[in-house]
Amino acid sequence: MEWKYTEDVPLIPVDIINPYNNRRSRQLALVDSGSDWCSLPKQLWVELDFLEIGLLELGTPLGWTEVGFSWCNLNIAGKIIPVEIPWGMKY
Repeated sequence: MEWKYTEDVPLIPVDIINPYNNRRSRQLALVDSGSDWCSLPKQLWVELDFLEIGLLELGTPLGWTEVGFSWCNLNIAGKIIPVEIPWGMKY
């Protein structure tokens, strides 16, 4: 499958699905297949009504921080991939 680049950035169409209420949004996304996390803008987190289901402690270049997290499903070219999504709100 092949997609066009957007301003020299390899963005692909992705359906982001909240598995708890089935709300979804189609977005152009930069996908890193080797990444451990999927990051979403706060506005999308609110729009799809994700709930924080726990807290994670993540290491950053500035030190450790606690963030809320949930799960989402990504539909990429017809394949559903479940991923954890942190929300970068410091507690």
